[in-house]
Amino acid sequence: MLADKYSIRLILFFFTIVASSLNFSLYFGITYSLRDFSLACIILNLGLIPTFISVASRVIIAESKRPAQTYGLFLSVASIPSIIGPFLGSFLVSNGLSFLISSFVNVISAVLRLKIVEVKGTINTERRIVSALRQLKQTRLVILSISLGLFSLVASPDSYILIIYSVEHFGFDKTTLGIFYSVQTLLYTVVPPLIGRIASRKILISAYTLEGVSFYLLTVTKTTIVGFLMMALLVFSAIAWEVLFFGEVAKIGGRGVKFGILSGISSSSTAITLAFSGYLYQISSTLLFYLYVLFIILSLLAFIIALYKGS
Repeated sequence: MLADKYSIRLILFFFTIVASSLNFSLYFGITYSLRDFSLACIILNLGLIPTFISVASRVIIAESKRPAQTYGLFLSVASIPSIIGPFLGSFLVSNGLSFLISSFVNVISAVLRLKIVEVKGTINTERRIVSALRQLKQTRLVILSISLGLFSLVASPDSYILIIYSVEHFGFDKTTLGIFYSVQTLLYTVVPPLIGRIASRKILISAYTLEGVSFYLLTVTKTTIVGFLMMALLVFSAIAWEVLFFGEVAKIGGRGVKFGILSGISSSSTAITLAFSGYLYQISSTLLFYLYVLFIILSLLAFIIALYKGS
């Protein structure tokens, strides 16, 4: 709603400044051992800030002529600093300096976001909000939301569960895990622009299928090398799915409200499944992965129905 009513670049500027303030506060919280204060800053930073910034960013990307290709390039560029950032942060985090540096970097980022050029609408704000709210009644958006929610039941816990699974079943050591996450970052740098250029619904359906097959193969795999390849395949299919799904959603009108709803559904699915998947994993990791495959199939069916309902 805010993205539809106010300037998107001002939203990005304001919440980036808030993120900077929280990081600055974290530095003092860690320096003076203020545990509860630091925890509150972390929760606000992780839970509140990304929501506004993500929705506003997606609205801007969706306004481009080729949203899937633009989003793929966006993911690629955003992943490049992740190659350096974690290593740098790990050296500085012990004394809180990483939060202090992050605070100043966010200020620079906030100023740069004021330079964003927005697409100006031809109708007034009130009509744009009403138009966006009407999108909630569109059958296609509702079914796409169901598809995203079902897929998020899979995508949300897999990064945590796979760490445990890879250590217990594949015998990954710290070095192997480190290499895997380096490969994951590399995939996020290289794959999104390539997928964005294709932007085909058939490729998106293939990404669903690849995800399901990868989870199934993980249940029958016992060797480190094959397990590593299956996990890399999961990352690849998840990237393809995210880029292409965004391209499909961007074709529907509604701007901020549309992406806000979808982001909310994704986040709520994460909240629901994180604890549940942990308990189910303790009972049977195989059962958990088969359940993942089931959710992927249901999500794929919902997506196909949404395409049938749309153009």
